[in-house]
Amino acid sequence: MVRHPQKILVVYWGRRGLNALVHEILGAFGRRGDTDYLVSLSRHNSDLPAFAVLGGRIVLADIFQRSPGALNLARLRALRRSVAALVREQGITDVVTLMPHVWSFAVSSAFREGGARYHTVIHDAIRHPGDGTGVVLPLLLRDALTADTVFTLSEGVAAELQRRQGIEASRLKVLFHPATGPANLAPVAPPAGEPWRFLFLGRIMPYKGLPLFVDMVSRLRAEGRAVEATVMGEGGLGSNEAALAALGAKVVNRWVSDAEIASALREHHALVLSHIEASQSGVAATALGAGLPVIATPVGGLKEQVRDRTTGLLAREANAAALAEAAREMMDVPGLHSRLASGAAAACATTSGDAFVEALLSALARGPDHASAARSRA
Repeated sequence: MVRHPQKILVVYWGRRGLNALVHEILGAFGRRGDTDYLVSLSRHNSDLPAFAVLGGRIVLADIFQRSPGALNLARLRALRRSVAALVREQGITDVVTLMPHVWSFAVSSAFREGGARYHTVIHDAIRHPGDGTGVVLPLLLRDALTADTVFTLSEGVAAELQRRQGIEASRLKVLFHPATGPANLAPVAPPAGEPWRFLFLGRIMPYKGLPLFVDMVSRLRAEGRAVEATVMGEGGLGSNEAALAALGAKVVNRWVSDAEIASALREHHALVLSHIEASQSGVAATALGAGLPVIATPVGGLKEQVRDRTTGLLAREANAAALAEAAREMMDVPGLHSRLASGAAAACATTSGDAFVEALLSALARGPDHASAARSRA
Protein backbone atom coordinates (compact mmCIF):
# COMPACT_ATOMS: atom_id res chain seq x y z
CA MET A 1 0.00 0.00 0.00
CA VAL A 2 1.37 3.43 -0.96
CA ARG A 3 1.12 5.82 1.97
CA HIS A 4 0.20 9.47 1.57
CA PRO A 5 3.11 11.78 2.37
CA GLN A 6 0.95 14.06 4.51
CA LYS A 7 0.55 13.71 8.24
CA ILE A 8 -2.77 15.32 9.06
CA LEU A 9 -3.96 16.98 12.25
CA VAL A 10 -7.77 17.08 12.20
CA VAL A 11 -9.14 19.77 14.52
CA TYR A 12 -12.61 20.11 16.03
CA TRP A 13 -12.85 22.28 19.14
CA GLY A 14 -16.64 22.45 19.44
CA ARG A 15 -18.62 20.69 22.15
CA ARG A 16 -21.38 18.76 20.39
CA GLY A 17 -22.90 20.31 17.26
CA LEU A 18 -20.67 18.58 14.71
CA ASN A 19 -19.86 15.31 16.46
CA ALA A 20 -21.76 13.03 14.04
CA LEU A 21 -19.89 14.53 11.08
CA VAL A 22 -16.56 14.33 12.93
CA HIS A 23 -17.16 10.66 13.74
CA GLU A 24 -17.89 9.92 10.07
CA ILE A 25 -14.79 11.72 8.81
CA LEU A 26 -12.45 10.22 11.41
CA GLY A 27 -13.89 6.78 10.73
CA ALA A 28 -13.04 7.28 7.07
CA PHE A 29 -9.46 8.25 7.93
CA GLY A 30 -9.17 5.12 10.06
CA ARG A 31 -10.51 2.83 7.34
CA ARG A 32 -7.95 4.04 4.80
CA GLY A 33 -4.82 2.76 6.49
CA ASP A 34 -2.62 4.83 4.15
CA THR A 35 -2.65 8.20 5.91
CA ASP A 36 -1.14 9.14 9.25
CA TYR A 37 -3.32 11.45 11.31
CA LEU A 38 -3.99 12.84 14.77
CA VAL A 39 -7.14 14.47 16.13
CA SER A 40 -7.33 17.59 18.28
CA LEU A 41 -10.56 17.73 20.31
CA SER A 42 -11.72 20.03 23.06
CA ARG A 43 -11.46 18.38 26.46
CA HIS A 44 -15.04 19.62 26.96
CA ASN A 45 -16.43 17.72 23.96
CA SER A 46 -19.71 16.11 25.04
CA ASP A 47 -18.93 12.89 23.16
CA LEU A 48 -15.39 12.19 24.36
CA PRO A 49 -16.15 8.62 25.55
CA ALA A 50 -17.28 7.68 22.02
CA PHE A 51 -14.07 9.13 20.57
CA ALA A 52 -12.02 6.91 22.89
CA VAL A 53 -11.79 4.26 20.15
CA LEU A 54 -9.18 6.51 18.52
CA GLY A 55 -6.86 5.84 21.42
CA GLY A 56 -3.48 7.55 21.10
CA ARG A 57 -4.55 9.55 18.07
CA ILE A 58 -6.51 11.96 20.28
CA VAL A 59 -4.84 15.13 21.55
CA LEU A 60 -7.04 17.10 23.96
CA ALA A 61 -7.00 20.88 23.68
CA ASP A 62 -7.61 23.12 26.69
CA ILE A 63 -10.44 25.25 25.28
CA PHE A 64 -12.71 27.43 27.40
CA GLN A 65 -16.09 25.96 28.31
CA ARG A 66 -18.18 29.10 28.90
CA SER A 67 -18.32 32.38 26.97
CA PRO A 68 -16.33 34.51 29.47
CA GLY A 69 -13.44 32.10 28.96
CA ALA A 70 -12.98 33.46 25.44
CA LEU A 71 -11.21 36.43 27.05
CA ASN A 72 -8.68 34.25 28.88
CA LEU A 73 -5.59 35.36 26.98
CA ALA A 74 -3.23 33.34 29.12
CA ARG A 75 -5.06 30.15 28.12
CA LEU A 76 -5.05 31.25 24.47
CA ARG A 77 -1.29 31.85 24.53
CA ALA A 78 -0.76 28.44 26.16
CA LEU A 79 -2.87 26.83 23.44
CA ARG A 80 -0.78 28.50 20.74
CA ARG A 81 2.43 27.20 22.32
CA SER A 82 1.07 23.68 22.70
CA VAL A 83 -0.19 23.34 19.11
CA ALA A 84 3.04 24.72 17.64
CA ALA A 85 4.99 22.17 19.70
CA LEU A 86 2.63 19.37 18.67
CA VAL A 87 3.10 20.16 14.99
CA ARG A 88 6.89 20.22 15.32
CA GLU A 89 7.19 17.10 17.48
CA GLN A 90 4.76 14.99 15.45
CA GLY A 91 5.90 16.14 12.00
CA ILE A 92 2.43 17.40 11.06
CA THR A 93 2.34 18.63 7.46
CA ASP A 94 -1.31 19.77 7.25
CA VAL A 95 -3.85 20.98 9.79
CA VAL A 96 -7.53 20.76 8.84
CA THR A 97 -10.09 22.51 11.02
CA LEU A 98 -13.48 20.89 10.42
CA MET A 99 -15.37 23.90 11.75
CA PRO A 100 -13.77 27.12 13.03
CA HIS A 101 -13.85 27.89 16.73
CA VAL A 102 -13.82 31.52 17.90
CA TRP A 103 -10.14 31.06 18.75
CA SER A 104 -9.18 29.38 15.48
CA PHE A 105 -8.09 32.55 13.69
CA ALA A 106 -5.83 33.44 16.63
CA VAL A 107 -4.21 30.01 16.68
CA SER A 108 -3.80 29.29 12.97
CA SER A 109 -0.48 31.12 12.72
CA ALA A 110 0.90 28.91 15.51
CA PHE A 111 0.24 25.84 13.39
CA ARG A 112 2.28 27.47 10.63
CA GLU A 113 5.04 28.41 13.04
CA GLY A 114 5.31 24.70 13.75
CA GLY A 115 5.79 24.04 10.03
CA ALA A 116 2.34 22.95 8.82
CA ARG A 117 -0.03 24.24 6.19
CA TYR A 118 -3.38 25.38 7.58
CA HIS A 119 -6.79 24.62 6.04
CA THR A 120 -10.29 25.35 7.28
CA VAL A 121 -13.81 24.19 6.43
CA ILE A 122 -16.27 27.08 6.35
CA HIS A 123 -19.89 26.04 6.76
CA ASP A 124 -21.65 29.43 6.56
CA ALA A 125 -20.79 32.66 4.80
CA ILE A 126 -23.75 34.70 6.05
CA ARG A 127 -25.74 34.85 9.27
CA HIS A 128 -29.04 32.98 9.10
CA PRO A 129 -32.20 34.65 10.45
CA GLY A 130 -32.79 33.76 14.07
CA ASP A 131 -29.51 31.89 14.55
CA GLY A 132 -28.06 33.33 17.76
CA THR A 133 -24.65 31.79 17.11
CA GLY A 134 -24.39 34.03 14.07
CA VAL A 135 -23.10 36.85 16.27
CA VAL A 136 -19.68 35.16 16.29
CA LEU A 137 -19.69 34.47 12.53
CA PRO A 138 -17.31 37.40 11.77
CA LEU A 139 -14.74 35.78 14.10
CA LEU A 140 -15.23 32.37 12.47
CA LEU A 141 -14.83 33.84 9.00
CA ARG A 142 -11.51 35.41 9.96
CA ASP A 143 -10.16 31.86 9.89
CA ALA A 144 -10.67 31.86 6.12
CA LEU A 145 -8.75 35.06 5.47
CA THR A 146 -5.29 33.54 5.92
CA ALA A 147 -5.90 29.81 5.48
CA ASP A 148 -3.91 28.06 2.77
CA THR A 149 -7.09 26.31 1.62
CA VAL A 150 -10.68 27.24 2.36
CA PHE A 151 -13.01 24.30 1.97
CA THR A 152 -16.77 24.67 1.72
CA LEU A 153 -19.55 22.09 1.62
CA SER A 154 -21.55 23.81 -1.12
CA GLU A 155 -21.04 25.97 -4.19
CA GLY A 156 -23.35 28.58 -2.69
CA VAL A 157 -21.16 29.18 0.35
CA ALA A 158 -18.04 29.33 -1.85
CA ALA A 159 -19.66 32.00 -4.03
CA GLU A 160 -20.63 34.06 -0.97
CA LEU A 161 -17.09 33.85 0.42
CA GLN A 162 -15.72 35.18 -2.84
CA ARG A 163 -18.29 37.96 -3.01
CA ARG A 164 -18.42 39.04 0.62
CA GLN A 165 -14.97 38.14 1.98
CA GLY A 166 -12.85 38.46 -1.14
CA ILE A 167 -11.49 34.92 -0.82
CA GLU A 168 -9.49 34.09 -3.93
CA ALA A 169 -10.85 31.32 -6.13
CA SER A 170 -7.41 29.68 -6.08
CA ARG A 171 -7.76 29.03 -2.33
CA LEU A 172 -11.37 27.84 -2.46
CA LYS A 173 -12.19 24.13 -2.80
CA VAL A 174 -15.79 22.94 -2.81
CA LEU A 175 -16.37 19.54 -1.24
CA PHE A 176 -19.75 18.26 -0.02
CA HIS A 177 -21.47 17.40 3.23
CA PRO A 178 -20.72 13.71 3.86
CA ALA A 179 -23.62 11.35 4.39
CA THR A 180 -23.98 10.45 8.05
CA GLY A 181 -26.56 8.59 10.08
CA PRO A 182 -27.46 4.91 10.28
CA ALA A 183 -26.85 2.46 7.44
CA ASN A 184 -29.41 2.28 4.66
CA LEU A 185 -32.80 1.71 6.27
CA ALA A 186 -34.49 0.72 2.99
CA PRO A 187 -37.67 2.69 3.78
CA VAL A 188 -40.90 1.76 2.00
CA ALA A 189 -44.10 3.68 1.32
CA PRO A 190 -47.00 2.93 3.69
CA PRO A 191 -49.57 0.28 2.69
CA ALA A 192 -52.83 1.59 1.28
CA GLY A 193 -54.98 3.13 3.98
CA GLU A 194 -52.13 3.83 6.38
CA PRO A 195 -50.80 7.38 6.96
CA TRP A 196 -47.72 8.94 5.49
CA ARG A 197 -45.38 10.15 8.22
CA PHE A 198 -43.35 13.33 7.61
CA LEU A 199 -40.45 14.44 9.83
CA PHE A 200 -39.10 17.90 10.69
CA LEU A 201 -35.74 17.40 12.43
CA GLY A 202 -33.08 19.67 13.87
CA ARG A 203 -32.65 22.85 15.88
CA ILE A 204 -35.72 25.03 15.53
CA MET A 205 -34.76 28.46 14.24
CA PRO A 206 -36.64 30.94 12.05
CA TYR A 207 -34.61 30.25 8.90
CA LYS A 208 -35.57 26.56 9.00
CA GLY A 209 -39.17 27.46 8.25
CA LEU A 210 -41.16 25.41 10.74
CA PRO A 211 -44.34 27.40 9.90
CA LEU A 212 -44.05 26.19 6.30
CA PHE A 213 -43.89 22.57 7.50
CA VAL A 214 -46.95 23.08 9.73
CA ASP A 215 -48.84 24.75 6.88
CA MET A 216 -47.88 21.94 4.47
CA VAL A 217 -49.29 19.30 6.81
CA SER A 218 -52.43 21.40 7.39
CA ARG A 219 -53.02 21.67 3.64
CA LEU A 220 -52.67 17.93 3.16
CA ARG A 221 -55.00 17.23 6.07
CA ALA A 222 -57.57 19.67 4.66
CA GLU A 223 -57.64 17.55 1.50
CA GLY A 224 -58.55 14.52 3.56
CA ARG A 225 -55.13 12.90 3.23
CA ALA A 226 -53.87 10.58 5.95
CA VAL A 227 -50.65 12.24 7.07
CA GLU A 228 -48.85 12.41 10.40
CA ALA A 229 -46.18 14.87 11.46
CA THR A 230 -43.28 14.81 13.89
CA VAL A 231 -41.13 17.74 15.00
CA MET A 232 -37.88 16.92 16.79
CA GLY A 233 -35.32 19.42 17.99
CA GLU A 234 -34.55 22.10 20.54
CA GLY A 235 -35.63 25.70 20.10
CA GLY A 236 -38.65 27.91 20.53
CA LEU A 237 -41.90 26.66 18.96
CA GLY A 238 -43.68 29.98 19.33
CA SER A 239 -47.07 30.14 17.66
CA ASN A 240 -46.42 26.78 15.98
CA GLU A 241 -46.98 24.97 19.28
CA ALA A 242 -50.76 25.36 19.21
CA ALA A 243 -50.98 24.49 15.51
CA LEU A 244 -48.92 21.33 16.02
CA ALA A 245 -51.14 20.32 18.93
CA ALA A 246 -54.22 20.82 16.76
CA LEU A 247 -52.69 18.53 14.13
CA GLY A 248 -51.93 15.89 16.74
CA ALA A 249 -48.26 16.09 15.82
CA LYS A 250 -45.60 14.35 17.87
CA VAL A 251 -43.28 17.00 19.29
CA VAL A 252 -39.92 16.31 20.94
CA ASN A 253 -38.78 19.83 21.80
CA ARG A 254 -35.22 19.29 23.11
CA TRP A 255 -31.78 18.17 22.01
CA VAL A 256 -32.14 14.65 20.60
CA SER A 257 -29.50 11.91 20.66
CA ASP A 258 -28.11 10.05 17.65
CA ALA A 259 -30.06 6.96 18.77
CA GLU A 260 -33.31 8.94 18.83
CA ILE A 261 -32.57 10.37 15.40
CA ALA A 262 -31.93 6.89 13.98
CA SER A 263 -35.22 5.69 15.44
CA ALA A 264 -37.10 8.66 13.98
CA LEU A 265 -35.64 8.05 10.52
CA ARG A 266 -36.87 4.44 10.66
CA GLU A 267 -40.37 5.53 11.63
CA HIS A 268 -40.95 8.11 8.88
CA HIS A 269 -41.40 8.03 5.13
CA ALA A 270 -39.68 11.32 4.32
CA LEU A 271 -37.73 14.16 5.88
CA VAL A 272 -39.04 17.65 5.11
CA LEU A 273 -36.64 20.61 4.95
CA SER A 274 -38.84 23.71 4.89
CA HIS A 275 -35.98 26.22 5.06
CA ILE A 276 -36.36 29.77 3.84
CA GLU A 277 -32.56 30.02 3.71
CA ALA A 278 -29.71 27.48 3.96
CA SER A 279 -26.00 26.91 3.45
CA GLN A 280 -26.31 23.13 3.52
CA SER A 281 -28.00 20.74 5.92
CA GLY A 282 -26.47 18.19 8.26
CA VAL A 283 -29.95 16.78 8.78
CA ALA A 284 -30.29 16.18 5.03
CA ALA A 285 -26.95 14.34 5.04
CA THR A 286 -28.17 12.15 7.89
CA ALA A 287 -31.48 11.27 6.21
CA LEU A 288 -29.98 10.65 2.78
CA GLY A 289 -27.23 8.56 4.36
CA ALA A 290 -29.98 6.36 5.77
CA GLY A 291 -31.70 6.12 2.39
CA LEU A 292 -34.65 8.27 3.49
CA PRO A 293 -36.05 10.52 0.73
CA VAL A 294 -36.06 14.26 1.38
CA ILE A 295 -38.57 16.93 0.39
CA ALA A 296 -36.88 20.35 0.43
CA THR A 297 -37.34 23.96 -0.50
CA PRO A 298 -35.03 25.08 -3.34
CA VAL A 299 -32.78 27.36 -1.30
CA GLY A 300 -29.00 27.58 -0.87
CA GLY A 301 -27.06 24.35 -0.68
CA LEU A 302 -30.22 22.25 -0.39
CA LYS A 303 -30.44 22.49 -4.19
CA GLU A 304 -27.07 20.71 -4.34
CA GLN A 305 -27.66 18.14 -1.60
CA VAL A 306 -31.09 16.96 -2.73
CA ARG A 307 -30.97 15.61 -6.27
CA ASP A 308 -34.44 16.35 -7.55
CA ARG A 309 -36.36 13.19 -8.45
CA THR A 310 -33.30 11.09 -7.69
CA THR A 311 -32.77 11.29 -3.91
CA GLY A 312 -35.75 13.47 -3.07
CA LEU A 313 -38.04 16.20 -4.34
CA LEU A 314 -37.29 19.91 -4.57
CA ALA A 315 -40.35 22.13 -4.20
CA ARG A 316 -40.88 24.69 -6.96
CA GLU A 317 -40.68 27.54 -4.45
CA ALA A 318 -39.91 28.10 -0.79
CA ASN A 319 -43.49 28.11 0.44
CA ALA A 320 -46.01 25.72 1.99
CA ALA A 321 -48.09 25.32 -1.17
CA ALA A 322 -45.05 24.13 -3.14
CA LEU A 323 -44.01 21.77 -0.34
CA ALA A 324 -47.51 20.29 -0.24
CA GLU A 325 -47.39 19.86 -4.02
CA ALA A 326 -44.12 17.93 -3.72
CA ALA A 327 -45.55 15.78 -0.91
CA ARG A 328 -48.62 14.97 -3.04
CA GLU A 329 -46.35 13.87 -5.87
CA MET A 330 -44.44 11.55 -3.55
CA MET A 331 -47.67 10.07 -2.22
CA ASP A 332 -49.54 9.78 -5.52
CA VAL A 333 -47.01 8.69 -8.14
CA PRO A 334 -46.72 4.88 -8.06
CA GLY A 335 -43.21 3.68 -7.25
CA LEU A 336 -41.77 7.18 -6.81
CA HIS A 337 -40.99 6.81 -3.11
CA SER A 338 -39.20 3.50 -3.77
CA ARG A 339 -37.13 5.04 -6.58
CA LEU A 340 -36.14 7.99 -4.39
CA ALA A 341 -35.16 5.71 -1.51
CA SER A 342 -33.04 3.61 -3.87
CA GLY A 343 -31.51 6.76 -5.32
CA ALA A 344 -30.62 8.10 -1.88
CA ALA A 345 -28.96 4.81 -0.95
CA ALA A 346 -27.02 4.68 -4.22
CA ALA A 347 -25.85 8.29 -3.86
CA CYS A 348 -24.02 7.40 -0.64
CA ALA A 349 -21.23 5.89 -2.73
CA THR A 350 -20.26 9.40 -3.85
CA THR A 351 -21.18 11.31 -0.67
CA SER A 352 -19.81 8.96 2.00
CA GLY A 353 -17.21 9.90 4.57
CA ASP A 354 -14.73 7.79 2.60
CA ALA A 355 -15.42 9.81 -0.56
CA PHE A 356 -15.12 13.05 1.42
CA VAL A 357 -11.71 12.16 2.86
CA GLU A 358 -10.48 11.03 -0.56
CA ALA A 359 -11.51 14.39 -2.05
CA LEU A 360 -9.94 16.25 0.90
CA LEU A 361 -6.61 14.45 0.59
CA SER A 362 -6.57 14.96 -3.18
CA ALA A 363 -7.09 18.69 -2.67
CA LEU A 364 -4.32 18.84 -0.08
CA ALA A 365 -1.95 17.03 -2.43
CA ARG A 366 -2.62 19.67 -5.08
CA GLY A 367 -2.50 22.59 -2.65
CA PRO A 368 -0.01 25.48 -2.67
CA ASP A 369 3.19 25.46 -0.68
CA HIS A 370 2.25 26.88 2.71
CA ALA A 371 5.26 29.15 3.06
CA SER A 372 4.68 30.99 -0.20
CA ALA A 373 0.93 31.10 0.38
CA ALA A 374 1.35 32.56 3.85
CA ARG A 375 3.84 35.17 2.64
CA SER A 376 1.44 36.30 -0.08
CA ARG A 377 -1.23 37.08 2.54
CA ALA A 378 1.02 38.51 5.22
